[in-house]
Amino acid sequence: MRAVVAALTALTALAVVLAPATALAWERSQGFGADVGFAMLSVNNEAQELGVAYGLHYSLALTDQFDFVGELGGATVDLKPIVTALSPMDRPAQMWNTDVGVIYKLDIVQFVPYFGALAGGYVLTGGSLPNARVLPGGEIAVGGDYLLTRRWAVGLSIREHFLFTDLGTYPSYLTVTGRIELNWGM
Repeated sequence: MRAVVAALTALTALAVVLAPATALAWERSQGFGADVGFAMLSVNNEAQELGVAYGLHYSLALTDQFDFVGELGGATVDLKPIVTALSPMDRPAQMWNTDVGVIYKLDIVQFVPYFGALAGGYVLTGGSLPNARVLPGGEIAVGGDYLLTRRWAVGLSIREHFLFTDLGTYPSYLTVTGRIELNWGM
């Protein structure tokens, strides 16, 4: 009987120690932040251009689980473009996107994993492109934020972008960024 009481006491103590504090996400909060990381663009399934990704993001908590998000992103996908007369005419050096969508948050105390979908427009410029290209696109978003305080969060964001009208030429555009965010409002 003592063993059972001791085990129950230990489990209770463990539950108290591991019990989550008040969740730090809240409805109607807003956030604004910056992202920086790397980008990888696949062109015609043959070349993979690596570069730097950067951007700004805004979020508005619609509920405790769902956020409306808006993103303005950019990527230098060819850090050393060498363009000759024989270069394929489909290699951008720079990509810009603006997307809006919804993400679903799994609020687990201070660590908040999320996933979602966004849609918007993309602009491809430079490199061997003869002129700028504007394409509709979207992205699948996966990531996680760690809430340092109720106001500040840091995280990791993974985005697979799709250029809807040119999936054959650009089958994969991936960005992986670290992020920092300032949150406010209730």
